[in-house]
Amino acid sequence: MARQIKRFLHSELKHVSKWTYALIPVIYACMVVLQLNSFPMWFCSLRENSFLGFFPDPTLLLSAEDVLLFGNAELFRGLLFNVAPLAHALFFPFIAACIVPRFVSSGFVEEPWGLSEARGGKRACVTVARTVLSSFALLGAFILSSVVLYCLNCAIVLDAQQCFNLNMFCCRLLLASAVCLAYVVSCVIVVSYFGSGFGPIGMLLLVNVVTLYIQVGANSMLPLPASMLMWICGVTPLEDGQCTSILIDCLINVASVFAICFTVDRLRSRFL
Repeated sequence: MARQIKRFLHSELKHVSKWTYALIPVIYACMVVLQLNSFPMWFCSLRENSFLGFFPDPTLLLSAEDVLLFGNAELFRGLLFNVAPLAHALFFPFIAACIVPRFVSSGFVEEPWGLSEARGGKRACVTVARTVLSSFALLGAFILSSVVLYCLNCAIVLDAQQCFNLNMFCCRLLLASAVCLAYVVSCVIVVSYFGSGFGPIGMLLLVNVVTLYIQVGANSMLPLPASMLMWICGVTPLEDGQCTSILIDCLINVASVFAICFTVDRLRSRFL
């Protein structure tokens, strides 16, 4: 299996445009600039017991009403400093849905490598190879830009030294990376089964947008990437049970996407 994955990696890499690898760092460089010169909040959900969303500004101050609602302005500020570098996770699903098709040379049905059972080809190996290529570029850029923003915040917000909590930042970054990785795998599966046309990509983007707006009025975390990212990048403290739930939901999401795509593909091949 490892040999097959390696062979598919070489095969897929030949079809990836080198401009794609150059484009991703440029996109995230723009994200860093945007985050350093942006409004205090991009997208947030203020509930009775939660303050979720994407806050790019670590110096954001609460109003008197918000302080009463949240309960502790200093706790808010300390949490905000450590989640602000992750605010650009808001854009990750949109970037991934547009970039992943560039790492998928063709669909499973076309089988350009001769993926027949007689030759020992396995769709799982192809999916792993495509995920490795996509994740290396997308997640690498996401993690690097998050670390850069954290370091810049440490240098710029000198009066927040008491708020620095590297463990909290690393924990949230790990959780966000897990959610983003699951989303990349889902995109790879969808594009591999149904191609990179407007339909599959548009559906991925639509689900992400709808989830964001549903989460604004929801009292609990939804088992969908956009909702989980709002909790991870929000200033509401995460409990151990929620962290475990996020990781489990990531696995369930990937399995659900695969099951749906596999079932639809079988029905399509049977009736068409």
